[in-house]
Amino acid sequence: MFKILYFDSLDSTNKYVKENLSSLSDKTAVVAKKQTNGRGRMGKTWSSCETSLTFSYLVNNIKNPASSAALNAIAVIRAIRRLFDVYLTIKWPNDILLNDKKVCGILCESRHFGDGFALISGIGINLSGKKNFFDSSGLSHATSLPFTEKKREALLFEILKEAEKIIYSDFKDHRREYISNCINIGREIRLIRQSGSERLAMAVSIDENGYLVCKDGDEIFIVNAGEVSVRGINGYA
Repeated sequence: MFKILYFDSLDSTNKYVKENLSSLSDKTAVVAKKQTNGRGRMGKTWSSCETSLTFSYLVNNIKNPASSAALNAIAVIRAIRRLFDVYLTIKWPNDILLNDKKVCGILCESRHFGDGFALISGIGINLSGKKNFFDSSGLSHATSLPFTEKKREALLFEILKEAEKIIYSDFKDHRREYISNCINIGREIRLIRQSGSERLAMAVSIDENGYLVCKDGDEIFIVNAGEVSVRGINGYA
């Protein structure tokens, strides 16, 4: 069971958890109605409107945080499907897509804690975001779910419930479920590094750590979520 702290506004829920790590208890969730300086993977900005669901949760004693992004993606997709009648997919490693557009982003960060790690999982879900908001924020690839206060609160609880079940697991126990929902598998993709350099490859599979297995000609290679962003050949997915 998670303890939940609510705020009207924070610059970043992940940042708040990191700055207060020593005083926050295990299984604490921090929810901000408005997030003014959210971050995504690889230092990217996360823009959110006031109807979004933006929160971070803290769990301690995680043995292997490397697969936490993929495990969180499974938890989120399960929770959204339970509350909304929509078809969702995962864009590796942890973007949740609705009709090939991003509806949820996840940022996982870890800190050493005793014999394991403290894991901070930041989750942002677009609820009733308008097209002009996404366009003005440079997010033409984004979309949203319908918003009500009741649905937002229910979604928070459902995600935390699923996260509590899955986040301590070995990814290999959920690998088939992840692969069955991953839109990239079997597609040609662009691997984009922070430097801006790109490499084309075929996404072949996901390994037991949640890393993306790719093929370029006769070469099979593996990339992790900290190394690259993935895009489709002709668009976001």
